[in-house]
Amino acid sequence: MVSSKLKLDVSVESPDRYIPPKITHLTVWATGRCNLRCKYCFVYKLYPQQPSSDMPPEVYEATVEFLWKHGNDKPNLWWFGGEPMVAFENVIKPAWEYAYGKGYTDFDPYRKKGRAITWGMTTNLTLINEEKAKWMGKRRFGILASIDGGRESHDTNRIYADGRGSWDDAWRGLKLVRKYIIENPQIRWSFAPNNLEHLFNDVVMFVEEEKLYNIAPDPVFEIKWSESDLSELRKVMIKFREKMIEWMREGLPVHLKFVRDGIRPATLQGRYWKSRCGLAQGGMGVDIDGTLYPCHRFVASRVFPVGNVKTGMDMSARRKLTANWIKFPPVNRDLDKCKKCIYRKACMGGCLAVNYDVYGDVHVMPDSYCDIMQVLAEVWLPFHQLMMDEGNEVYWKVYIGTPAPW
Repeated sequence: MVSSKLKLDVSVESPDRYIPPKITHLTVWATGRCNLRCKYCFVYKLYPQQPSSDMPPEVYEATVEFLWKHGNDKPNLWWFGGEPMVAFENVIKPAWEYAYGKGYTDFDPYRKKGRAITWGMTTNLTLINEEKAKWMGKRRFGILASIDGGRESHDTNRIYADGRGSWDDAWRGLKLVRKYIIENPQIRWSFAPNNLEHLFNDVVMFVEEEKLYNIAPDPVFEIKWSESDLSELRKVMIKFREKMIEWMREGLPVHLKFVRDGIRPATLQGRYWKSRCGLAQGGMGVDIDGTLYPCHRFVASRVFPVGNVKTGMDMSARRKLTANWIKFPPVNRDLDKCKKCIYRKACMGGCLAVNYDVYGDVHVMPDSYCDIMQVLAEVWLPFHQLMMDEGNEVYWKVYIGTPAPW
């Protein structure tokens, strides 16, 4: 993320004077292949021309070298795809061995050429077996686990090419991740109107039965949410609010992404849309051919390239991109909708790549994003005020992240 407002303002007025920060992370497409055919997948649904090949050795080697050269003191290499585990044996494992050698497992400091690199991946979990889990665990991989709740919810959208649900395989993989890699990985699941009915019970199961507290259920914004869908979402969020009050009072450190989003009008001191995701600044996406994009989502659409790991960054393109995307605040197509929105003062515009996918413009937000953020604010701002009035230290630690003022 860009470190100061001054740098952002300078980039608009004089792009040539802007010096982007060192790279903090690369999100790297190990492969264009995936063993699932999720119904809401932004990659195959919007860009079905994705290549079905894996990253070749000269590219993953150049990626490691690029990160050593341009990264900060401890950059992160995060595998994505496709499904990165499809390419575990011919991309991920040999990339590690290129960086450190076959026998190297000591995490501290993982240094070479003066740089320490942390490793991880976003995975659908279905291809993780005990051997691979142990291998990643010894190397302290980070894991973002994509699983859409319980069996019925998950299997609604996350299916194999033949239509079979993938929950059993994903759940087995999650167990192995917790046993060998990280006990409390972040859970990332997508919910849409067609599986919203399961969201409450599934989250409660993850928290109370599985003791998983870092959960990021996120709405699918690329689809239409009707008025009845939004009404149902509001009812579900109100149920969650009562449960969250209970968990906070019990001292359970439950972090839910939609709670974090809903309280932002109270916790953000202004609109930080200029640095909301660090587009092409601290982090970048890397395509299987080594092309650098502003983030991993733009690898799918292949717009706004900013260099290649083999030849280096295109600083002119990087500066121009920054100057353009921070020039205007995000808006809805209906400006009156923005004027009336209770979320407006905290609005950071959502994902720029989603905006581009839906409207071909990084500045224009989908109606679904605007409508859902208003619902979240309506439900969760009263919760925030209650937690503040009660002086709940767990809430402050989990959602504010600074020492409590009481």
